[in-house]
Amino acid sequence: MTKLLGIALGAGVTSAVLFAVARTGSPAALLLAYLAPLPIMIAGLGFTHAVGGAAALIGGGAIGVAMGPLAGLLFLVALGMPAWHLSRLAGSSRPAPGQPAAAPLWYPIPKLLLHLAGVAVVPVLVIGVALVWRLGGYEKAVSVLAAKLEALLARETIPNAFPFADLVRLAPVAMGASSVLMLAVNLWLAARSVQVSSLLVRPWPNLPDALRLPRLVVALFAAAGAASLLPDPYGIAAAVVAAALGILFAFEGLAAAHVLTRGLSARIVVLTAIYLATALLMPWPLVALALLGCIDCLVPALRRGSGLTITKLPTRRQ
Repeated sequence: MTKLLGIALGAGVTSAVLFAVARTGSPAALLLAYLAPLPIMIAGLGFTHAVGGAAALIGGGAIGVAMGPLAGLLFLVALGMPAWHLSRLAGSSRPAPGQPAAAPLWYPIPKLLLHLAGVAVVPVLVIGVALVWRLGGYEKAVSVLAAKLEALLARETIPNAFPFADLVRLAPVAMGASSVLMLAVNLWLAARSVQVSSLLVRPWPNLPDALRLPRLVVALFAAAGAASLLPDPYGIAAAVVAAALGILFAFEGLAAAHVLTRGLSARIVVLTAIYLATALLMPWPLVALALLGCIDCLVPALRRGSGLTITKLPTRRQ
């Protein structure tokens, strides 16, 4: 028991420190803050979900003491509890019908990703609603936040006509998409770390084959995209949902690319090029991958062509 409490304490404090260093604003600090959910996820996956939950609460409490109650609540809502929830689901299972307990059914990857999108989007929407209510309306909130952002960046070389208001309007959309990426990357890193330590109870899944979202999600994605054309703030709220689902379909697009390139002699080169283009040319490669993911979701037969090899075309007889 003491060992588990020590693990929870260490994970919670480490997560809080990673979150707090973002205040310095340096690129290295922001990268470390990106990994703030990782210790909590490792605690939840490697030990028990109770240890992960305790780590999340300890991290929130540490941030609350160091930076104020509001910051502690923000940590819990945006990072701590989502990290605990996802690690709990990833390690959960149920007995397979008619099978012995030694062959459990683990939580499906598509459902796990949908939960991931949900816990990424809800904090963004909740914080947005709170700001709009506190600052006296949507347009007033945009004006106040744009003024604060302009004052914060006044020391930088920024043109006088820079559209700070537009940046504030689009910030929730970027936050929703980046939160999905952050949580997904940290969950993968946590699972790999726990697997290396031989503490991962779940067998490592075949992610490319397992990652296929339900077709209904395509309809939800399309509906959210159409609703994003509504007047703000409703349009922005819908755009947040659409951006999060778009990242999920980009994941499915990557999974489809992994499957479709099986058997190609240049598979490693092709996949490396896809990942490099995605990292260096964002967001357009993500848009292309999301489109591929939507097609893959709607057309299951797309993956049946996997394993084909490129052969030399026959020469024409003279």
